[in-house]
Amino acid sequence: MGCHASLVRDGVLDPYTDMDDDPGVLRITGFPPSLRAVYLESNPINTLQDAEWTCLVQLFVVNSTESVDMEAFVALTDFIDLSFRSGPLGRWSAAQWTTFQRMPNPFRLLDLATNGLTIDPWLLAHSQGVLDVSSNPIAVVPEALTPLLTTGHVVVSNTTYCNMTNHSSVLSC
Repeated sequence: MGCHASLVRDGVLDPYTDMDDDPGVLRITGFPPSLRAVYLESNPINTLQDAEWTCLVQLFVVNSTESVDMEAFVALTDFIDLSFRSGPLGRWSAAQWTTFQRMPNPFRLLDLATNGLTIDPWLLAHSQGVLDVSSNPIAVVPEALTPLLTTGHVVVSNTTYCNMTNHSSVLSC
């Protein structure tokens, strides 16, 4: 893959098709200093080169067919927005979730919607950000999270939890 002029535009990496690794040009030259966000759609990406990805504050992975190495994410300390939408998270093992929950930085937005989640990601919820688990087959939310549900810090719309009973105090049901 050669370098191409539209690789980075306004600090955002343009989408590539069928990447199974980070773009080769970025492994050679590293990310441009102005790059702060990456959006990957329908790419089977499964590795992150730790050094290159540390400058990012936003990563959006949509319709990805593979999981990425969770150990790489633990090293990425500056993320404020992370989105894994319509991906493989429902197939993650308990060990992968444990690794993911060791990330040092609380997120402003952690979007885990439409992933078929069966392992509850509640340790990732906090009052300074939003955890979106919409459209997952989540049936139970711990009572301790009620304050986060009523303030919109945990979004559970279109889940089994919302469909089972009347949760009028939950903003996202």
